[in-house]
Amino acid sequence: MFEVDFRQHKKLIRKAIADNGFRDKNWRWSVKSVTKHKVLIRWTYLDYCEEKFPKNCFVIECEYPKDEELWNAIKTKTPDGEMIELRFFGDKSWDTDDTLEQSIARSVRDIICYALERY
Repeated sequence: MFEVDFRQHKKLIRKAIADNGFRDKNWRWSVKSVTKHKVLIRWTYLDYCEEKFPKNCFVIECEYPKDEELWNAIKTKTPDGEMIELRFFGDKSWDTDDTLEQSIARSVRDIICYALERY
């Protein structure tokens, strides 16, 4: 199984936020934290809505298989834990992205697009 370490991709994550965050003229996007298995992305609009969203960060994390079939996937979630997207990467026919880097960048874009469409 492929082991993801998001800390190795901090620069890519920040660039993806800069490349996509411009769509939001009123609120700011930033990286709150990057750990080995999880990225927290902060959106200042959620600070404004603190009562509704006490956990004011979107999440990108690894999705590991629970059975014998192996896959590589990145999951994005809303501040209240609802899944936004599951991106598979690698060389299998069902993979949505070719590389981990593609999946990370597209996951950031997925979060920003999701937020701007719903809030």
